[in-house]
This record gives sequence, structure tokens and C-alpha cells, in this order.
Amino acid sequence: LGTLNAAAPVRSVLERLVGETGETCNVGILHQDEIVYIERMDGPSPLRLQLQIGSRVPVHCTAMGKLLLANQHKNIRMRILNARPLRSFTKTTITDAAELEKEFAAIRSGGFSYNNQEYFEGLTAIAVAIRDAGGKIIAALAVHAPSTRLDQEKALSFLPGMTRTAGDISSCWFLSQE
Repeated sequence: LGTLNAAAPVRSVLERLVGETGETCNVGILHQDEIVYIERMDGPSPLRLQLQIGSRVPVHCTAMGKLLLANQHKNIRMRILNARPLRSFTKTTITDAAELEKEFAAIRSGGFSYNNQEYFEGLTAIAVAIRDAGGKIIAALAVHAPSTRLDQEKALSFLPGMTRTAGDISSCWFLSQE
């Protein structure tokens, strides 16, 4: 698994986004058929999901997972989706590969992924891509919160700041490797 080489600068960039959104922010990568949290910063509210760095979550029902999976080659997506049964975690979890492919097309078109209580009841999230210097998507940045605080409209309002933050994370990450 890769790690961020510029952990302190990335944390300060995430801290700025937490300050703007008031919610928990995460960075994750696709590893085999799961998403692994490689950096995160909790929001100020005591009501939040506690996932630590190194936590693994499913790809088919998380904002970061759907974003990263949507941008893989179709053969890779199908291999990952067929690696194990698509478990239903809530009543809104998408477990049909054809329905997920429609969602993936919308994600690629819109440039973001939204998770409406698909992994945990009462938790929503939005994710954008983090790209390498050549433009390849290598990680995802997500903001998540209880659905009572983060509906889709509010989540969409975070996109400009998230996109800027994803670019700043990419800069921190790659400047540290020079």
C-alpha cells in the first residue's frame, strides 16, 4: 500500500477543508477489491463515523469506492465486482452490476460520486478524484457526515472546495517525491 509522503502538508490541507465543511474528510485508495483509508481528519461534531487510517471499506457502496471503481477499465471493474458477492448493507445499497455500471457512467460524467446511505444507514458522503502529475486518478477525497447534516444539495455545495483540496493534496504528494 502506498502512503502519503507529505503527511503533515496533506493534514493541513485536509484541516482547511474540515474547517470549510465542518465535516470529516478522508483520503482513500483502491487496494485489491476494497478502499483503504490512508489519511483522514475528523470534523468537530461528536456525532460521526469513526474509521481510522488503515480501515478498509467496500468499493460498491462507498463514495470513494464508487468513484475509484468508475474510473477503472471495465475489465478491472468487472473483476473487482465479481470477486465476491455484492453485499447489501442498507436498503439503498446497489448490488446489481448493471445498475452499478449506470451509476459509474454518471460518476465519470459528473466527476464526483455521492453515497446516499449505501454503506451505513444515516451516513452520506461525496467524493472527488485525486490525480497524479499525469492526470491519472490515484486516490479519492471524500467528505462524509450523518445524513441529517449532509443531504445531496449541501454535499454538492462542497464540490468546489473539494476539487481545490484534491489538487492541493496532489501537489503536496508529488512535491514530496521530487
